[in-house]
Amino acid sequence: MGDVVFSETLHQGYGQMLSVDRLIYRDKTAHQDLVIFENNLFGRVLALDGVVQTTEGDEFVYHEMMTHVPILAHGQARQILIIGGGDGGMARECLRHTGVEQVTMVEIDAGVVELCRTYLPSLSAGAFDDPRLSLEIADGDWAWVESYHGRIRVQVALMDGVEGSTVWTWNAIGKRSGAWNLDANAGEAKKGFLLNHVISELLPPRDDGYRYANADPVTGQAAWYDLRVRVRKADPSEAAESFPQFDPTKKPAGIGPAPVKLNYGAGFRKGQSS
Repeated sequence: MGDVVFSETLHQGYGQMLSVDRLIYRDKTAHQDLVIFENNLFGRVLALDGVVQTTEGDEFVYHEMMTHVPILAHGQARQILIIGGGDGGMARECLRHTGVEQVTMVEIDAGVVELCRTYLPSLSAGAFDDPRLSLEIADGDWAWVESYHGRIRVQVALMDGVEGSTVWTWNAIGKRSGAWNLDANAGEAKKGFLLNHVISELLPPRDDGYRYANADPVTGQAAWYDLRVRVRKADPSEAAESFPQFDPTKKPAGIGPAPVKLNYGAGFRKGQSS
């Protein structure tokens, strides 16, 4: 084993160590810490924020399974969307199928793509030069998410987590303009969205025509059962705001000025050490 060791711990009581036999590249991209090193057993290894993403030695195991199983099960896949996959391994396997007409890759970090093309070219094996591949670098871009039930326009962004002192997070991040006494142009209205617009309230009918509710049987919240969506980049000429939008709510009498940002819960942090 080399003198330098890469240690990864994903769960308490479980981790792995790899010897760094040669450091190839290390730097911070616009989004994350990226390191590429050489290991005598696995070849070149790509890690992001301390977590191994892929290695030359075993990448085929998951790239082949994630690609060929669904494509063959589908039987007539012509257009394929890859979310992430900046190393190019999954795109490589998709493009092996001659019936595939277009592969769209939405990768949030352009640095991953360029560095993998430079230092891990065997993974993509020319996939980025295939005219059937369209690469979308989408951090901050607006995109349409469409289902048979409806569609929403959303802004794509990388979220690493939440602040350590967060008490709770509500999943309904979209608000109608003026709701909660927020300013009509607050982020909740112009950038927030609700996935409910693409989710049907009922599942497809059974043979006898009966339709179950498309919801969690315990909580009753909308679920994702039997939902397929198409993701495509919004045209730059379109409004840079979420869709759908509705007329602002009317403010009740006696309500104070509408802030752009509410600070409920700010008092929880009083007295905390910095």
